[in-house]
Amino acid sequence: MSKQDNQDDKYMGIPIFKKGDDISKYYVRLERYLLEDNLEKKEKILNFINIWYSYKSSNSYKFTNSYKFTKLWEFKNQYYKYMPNNQKSKEFMIKYFNEYNDYFNLDLEYDDELFTTYNVLYFIKLMLKSVKGVLKKELEEQQYDSDDDKKNKTIKINKKYSIWVK
Repeated sequence: MSKQDNQDDKYMGIPIFKKGDDISKYYVRLERYLLEDNLEKKEKILNFINIWYSYKSSNSYKFTNSYKFTKLWEFKNQYYKYMPNNQKSKEFMIKYFNEYNDYFNLDLEYDDELFTTYNVLYFIKLMLKSVKGVLKKELEEQQYDSDDDKKNKTIKINKKYSIWVK
């Protein structure tokens, strides 16, 4: 079978079943396509996160982040306070919004006035749905006792995020 014949067996990248084909071979081709598509999407999400995290340590668009996530599941217990701030997240989203919105068919509306760190996290959450993953948020409370009054306690809530993928 030539490459041209192989291309004719696909519609928009998805393998099609032709009359006379063996059904089991078709299912193998379809499964391979779905697996490759899923892996490609996971790599794209990982790239998105790595580029975004590189913005927190850079003064410009130079990517000088010392740590890169190599797998999605490594994004665990990431504290919100250590993520890129709203200004850096806005710069990042202005540059990459359209590319990732189109690739993942998110149908989100571009509004650079609203871009914040929470918007980036929501964006990641929507992208993860396409690979059957979730972005989990945990709240961690810390109580600090006041020196002058035992009744007054300051409660600080830390938010941390983790990615769960199958």
